[in-house]
Amino acid sequence: MRGLIFMATVSGIFERHGGIGIHIDGLQYPTKDYSSFRTQISYRGVVRSVRNWSYYSSGNHAYFLDDNSTSWHNDDGNPVTVEAWGTINGSEYYIGSGNIG
Repeated sequence: MRGLIFMATVSGIFERHGGIGIHIDGLQYPTKDYSSFRTQISYRGVVRSVRNWSYYSSGNHAYFLDDNSTSWHNDDGNPVTVEAWGTINGSEYYIGSGNIG
């Protein structure tokens, strides 16, 4: 393997038409090298959504729309945390996390 550095920028946004958009930017390898991605959304310490994704592109970024997250929102000012993992060659690696405030 070329190295074990898998950290990238992970951020999220409340989408206008519902759901949470999860952005992963600055991946060390193109997304086509990952067999899958996993995202997790937590709010007030409670996991609200876990999704598995396939994403094939020659770029080093990905975007996922988690529309499972439409039935709640952070109306009390607590941040929502988005996290991401990627799988390469059968091993899952933590990519990073970010907050939506």
